[in-house]
Amino acid sequence: MNNKSVGIITIHKSLLSYGACLQSYALWKYIKTLGYKCEIIDLYRPVMKGYSNNTHSLTFSTTPKNKKYNFKNYLRLYFDNFFSRNISTNPQKTQRFQAFNSLIDYSTSYNSIDALYRNPPIYDYYISGSDQIWNPDMPFENEPYLLNFVPYDKKRISYASSFGRNNLPEKYKKHYQNSLKHYDSISVREESGKNIIKELLGLDSEVVLDPTMLFDANFWQTRSIQPDLKQKYLFCFSLHNNKDLLYFASNICKRKGLDLVVISDKPIQFEKITVINVPNSGPQEWLGLIEKADFVITDSFHGTVFSILFEKQFLSFVNTINSETTCSSRIENLLTQLSLNNYLLTNLKSNFEEITESIDFKIVNNTLEILRAASFEYLSNVLK
Repeated sequence: MNNKSVGIITIHKSLLSYGACLQSYALWKYIKTLGYKCEIIDLYRPVMKGYSNNTHSLTFSTTPKNKKYNFKNYLRLYFDNFFSRNISTNPQKTQRFQAFNSLIDYSTSYNSIDALYRNPPIYDYYISGSDQIWNPDMPFENEPYLLNFVPYDKKRISYASSFGRNNLPEKYKKHYQNSLKHYDSISVREESGKNIIKELLGLDSEVVLDPTMLFDANFWQTRSIQPDLKQKYLFCFSLHNNKDLLYFASNICKRKGLDLVVISDKPIQFEKITVINVPNSGPQEWLGLIEKADFVITDSFHGTVFSILFEKQFLSFVNTINSETTCSSRIENLLTQLSLNNYLLTNLKSNFEEITESIDFKIVNNTLEILRAASFEYLSNVLK
């Protein structure tokens, strides 16, 4: 280990999002393997118990002004708080998330943005990323995730940061420009993010892999917990339990003679197939469900990532109706990079037999190794 230190600011300690937990763990772990002392900066978000809504230090705010949007986010925050404060009807799931999150090293806790700005932790390098930390529509103020609290003599880096959308609202462009111009190096997760950086700064940023893909299947297999299921199954992971996607998955189960495995807070039933619900899954159990599956259908970016890493036959559904957000484009970007566009599902009335030819993972892994090497090189070069 060298004597240099790295602080990461990202979406962390989630008790709901498998992807958020796994990406924060992966970036922290990878930087540790490079020999640096590394911590995730423990800045509370509104969903966390003990959060204090002090924002006097902000130079700009991403708090939405639209009343309809505020109400939607109020409901989202309310339910996120409900589950994250252990009032959930599923305490075992919460406990498993907490156990996984506890594997990471954290800084001193900051219950408000003001507390962070008054007394920021000191590192040699500060990294923002990954995940949608630059998305102005997130239900938290994202100015700190642009590293505005960092002392000017320290290096600012982004790794696979995402704007979460294809275009940045005009009202935020100047503020983002003023923050991002102080970065020493910028990398993003999607081509759309690269385009935004080019527009704001006139710079060519690098598109790098999501942190979870810095490690191969062997690494994640040692961290997964497989389900005690003897039968063959299709795992359908839908971020919002999309009924149409579940129905599509049920039809594939009928054709292939598979059981359907889901994670749901409510019972799900379909005729002529067995549905198995595993609502207690934490991040490691979620990895195990993908690793052991015979087929995966998902509308999740990280569900797609781990289907690829574990070499699973899969289909990734994207909703093309709202082209503004990159919830779809990040999946499209990844599948394009790996020449897996045939496994992108945009129409749930598609002919299943036409889109399920087997995947040659030897070719996929060769491409992935090239992309992984480029991401390794980026981190090695900026952490000098």
